[in-house]
Amino acid sequence: MESIGVPWVAVVRDLGPPVVVLGVGAVLIALRRPRRAGLLWGALGLQVAAAALPYLWLVVQEATGLAGQTWVGLVMILVQPAVAALGWLLALAALLPPRRRERGAPDAPGGPAQRASASASAAAGG
Repeated sequence: MESIGVPWVAVVRDLGPPVVVLGVGAVLIALRRPRRAGLLWGALGLQVAAAALPYLWLVVQEATGLAGQTWVGLVMILVQPAVAALGWLLALAALLPPRRRERGAPDAPGGPAQRASASASAAAGG
């Protein structure tokens, strides 16, 4: 990491907590087996990716020669929080109960709209 100007202590300080959360989350997912485990895995992965994204971006900048341009920093300022927010939204979606259709919803089989059309066709003799 020193080749891109970042000391290892900074990398460990920034990536350590998300990696620990990933490890603890993996153990909890394995033990508790939640209904939406895929969403939780995605959320944990996105949190680690969001923490690693600035370092990956520095590597890409060094490899492509984009390091001195202002717009490059702006992209990272916008992308990294968006990735972290998406991870939190996935975790929230995993915690919310799935939406259930109400019994007799208009688009459900056997719902009021279907029963009305069936009774109308029966009354018409069809």
